Amino acid sequence: MPTYLVRYGELGLKSQRVRSRFEQIMLDSIQQGFIRLRKECLLSSDWGHVYLKTGDAQAAEHILSHTFGVVSFSRVEVTTSDILDIRECARDMAARIIPKGSSFAIRGRRTGQHPYTSQEMAASAGEEVLEGLPDREYKVNLTDPEFELFIEVRSKVAYLYTTKIPGPGGLPLGSQGNAVAIIDGANSALACWLMMKRGCRVYLAALEGTEEWVEVLMGWDPSIIREFSVPDNLGKLAHEFIQRYRAEAIIVGSQQGEDFLATIDDRNVPVYHPVIGMDEEEVSKRLKNIIDL
Repeated sequence: MPTYLVRYGELGLKSQRVRSRFEQIMLDSIQQGFIRLRKECLLSSDWGHVYLKTGDAQAAEHILSHTFGVVSFSRVEVTTSDILDIRECARDMAARIIPKGSSFAIRGRRTGQHPYTSQEMAASAGEEVLEGLPDREYKVNLTDPEFELFIEVRSKVAYLYTTKIPGPGGLPLGSQGNAVAIIDGANSALACWLMMKRGCRVYLAALEGTEEWVEVLMGWDPSIIREFSVPDNLGKLAHEFIQRYRAEAIIVGSQQGEDFLATIDDRNVPVYHPVIGMDEEEVSKRLKNIIDL
């Protein structure tokens, strides 16, 4: 069964109580992703990492790459922290992954008490790869290798992997309160996504004709609540959302969005402009990344 080592970054800077709460929100988001796809998964965690086991690698990588809070993740081979088991696993992985004649490096890290240092572990695993596969003609290159094999030992378990797949990072969705986003085009869609990345649960008051951008945002939160309106009623819809969902902010991405707000008589929540300092090129680049992930 494929196993993934999932890393988070900003969550680790919080107090233990807040960190635990945010981590649980992120775990719930991952689990909900599998439930929506009717797939099974097994989640666990320790201090600083989340572990995911599932029978569907494709689903796992899609969900993890669209879960806010996840900085990166790796599909891993799992073995014990015994140095002989690590050596054997490293040799088998190299035989499957590293082409003949390639240069490689092994990067080691460990947490806990072990009868070896991280450097000794990496050197021992590298020695096993060279001696155990002499016909592969491998070369060690610690500066600029063609392939890297990473080994992380955490207490009694070792995780071996070759790639780190990026996630969106940020804070888990729903950890920072509610906001209403006025969606009137590409800029506002990016503005909304940036606030989602900061942990806001968003509700979309969308202009008719922006269905494409709403679909993009739904790729990051399939349960997102949205309603469409004509220009004359968009401000009123946003106001209704503020009242209905007790939103604490409004998100806009354009001057047009500000114009829609002018129709709200009683606006007592702050307005955020996450893309106000971005030029068209930067907006386009960030939107491409959001769509391609």
